[in-house]
Amino acid sequence: MDYINKSNHVLSWFNSNLWFEFSLEKKSQLEHVFEISGVGDFLYRYIKICESKGNPSYLSPSMALPQPNESASWDGSVNIMDLMKNEGFTIAQIHLVCQEIIDKFYSPISDIGHDRFIEDACNNQIAISDTVAMKNKGLIGIDYPFRIHNGFKRLAIIRESERRYSDVVDLCSKAKSQGWLGDWDKRIARCQGKVDDPRSYSQKVRNIKNNRWVNHDASPVDGVPPFDNEFQDPSYWSGAQKSFYDVLKRSLDKNLYLPVGQWSAYCRYYVLEIVSMLADVDLPRLRQRLLEISALYREDSTFKAHCEYLAHECLLCEERYEEYLEKTAPQIAYGKYGLSWLRLNIQRHIGHKASPLDVVLMVGKRRTRFVEERPDLYITKLESVFDDFSGKNGDWHDLLRAWIRSGCRPCRPKLFARSSLPHTPTLSFDCYFYGAIPDKFRIINDLDVIAENLAREELGVPRIGEGWVSETILFNMLKNSFHTTKVIQHGRPEWLGRQHFDVWLPEWNIAVEYHGEQHFIPVDFFGGEVAHQETVIRDARKTLLAKQNNVTLFVVKEGDDYDELVKRIESLIGTR
Repeated sequence: MDYINKSNHVLSWFNSNLWFEFSLEKKSQLEHVFEISGVGDFLYRYIKICESKGNPSYLSPSMALPQPNESASWDGSVNIMDLMKNEGFTIAQIHLVCQEIIDKFYSPISDIGHDRFIEDACNNQIAISDTVAMKNKGLIGIDYPFRIHNGFKRLAIIRESERRYSDVVDLCSKAKSQGWLGDWDKRIARCQGKVDDPRSYSQKVRNIKNNRWVNHDASPVDGVPPFDNEFQDPSYWSGAQKSFYDVLKRSLDKNLYLPVGQWSAYCRYYVLEIVSMLADVDLPRLRQRLLEISALYREDSTFKAHCEYLAHECLLCEERYEEYLEKTAPQIAYGKYGLSWLRLNIQRHIGHKASPLDVVLMVGKRRTRFVEERPDLYITKLESVFDDFSGKNGDWHDLLRAWIRSGCRPCRPKLFARSSLPHTPTLSFDCYFYGAIPDKFRIINDLDVIAENLAREELGVPRIGEGWVSETILFNMLKNSFHTTKVIQHGRPEWLGRQHFDVWLPEWNIAVEYHGEQHFIPVDFFGGEVAHQETVIRDARKTLLAKQNNVTLFVVKEGDDYDELVKRIESLIGTR
């Protein structure tokens, strides 16, 4: 059965009351929306399971979700609303489609796939509830379908089952204010009482967000209970730590963010728990869960990187080496990357050429503004330089192995090393730690410098350590013209602080500055408007300090007459 027929079969389950707002053309368009969004295929598989079991209300839509080894995936019903808008559907028609999806496919049997599907549909319907509510004002007395809102109703039930009582109160209050039929007052009263209970989950969450905590005995504590050792046995935890972790665990189980301040060890302990629980039984689910937690705490870069590191180790356990290399590729072309040595071993194992960038980052690459601005050009030149070196000296994988000191034995790195797994998994092949070649680092550093200089020369930028070309030429010319006196490049009188003069003649209190284009107008390569304003401020400060310290400052621009500059300096020296 093709996708259109699947979507048609799904729509045949919808209540006949839905179609009074739809023409045959619109129904055909809806089938198309279901097809391209994937909803038709997703729900069709669910329906077939229900039909085969004979009890639709017992089954969860998540049973129709693809298994981890299948290529298809559910990307969320949020796209349905956008697609329907693009196809010209009215807000009322979008409301009705969401109404039917929630009504027919909601199930109290909850799991992550089901929750996402239904919550997306509920949130889509709630997002347009204000507009639909305005239409209701002309339909007094009509109970179905424009006076009932399944999105508010079902999402309130879901949130109450999660003990997110304050969210339930907000949802029900909004539904009531818009005029939707339902037992809102009863649900608000029930949940408000639980919100106000100092020992309730909702109140504890609120306390955490307000940087307050409550012990088991209801005594208040300022801030999150300190905790900095995720490997500590919980039997040694204080009551406040245990109570706080219980709330945090419940929140993270529902994929809800709670702030922990500097005490991210709570989150790390939670991660250790789920690794120990899932690593031996469901690696795809473990990886997905780790990436979800990483996304929740994306503001904490260290903890985020920790979760991603463990998620990528799941790929190693499954021997998905190509994907591991793709996911762990260096994001910047400087600094030191702790995974480079392992990546190089994997590249060798699967027959890939050694990555020059991994070789350089294993040793450590000095951060330069040029590489920050032009990483692609630098990497291209680096690959060319490494290929030339390899052509003369042999394959890089063989070179790295040959350079390792005698006595350094291969190993099989442990995965999830700090978890409490009964049998810690390891890589399936031997690896060498290439960091044990410090006497060869100089070779790699030299090749790195050659590559960056080639990239700089291609753009007309000075080589490493030379400053800008015109400034260097100016210094060399002045040094030759005044060879009997001291001429310093990048002179730093104490009173100038961290700044310097491009050329400094300390015996005569004379300084020369070369001002390129970036000193007068914003230039993208030098940082644009913001950098230009900072340059103007630094130039003004330098000029003021020079005047206060009786220094004559000459400013040279591109195209200025060099001979004229020399004459002016000679004339000034002659008067002193």
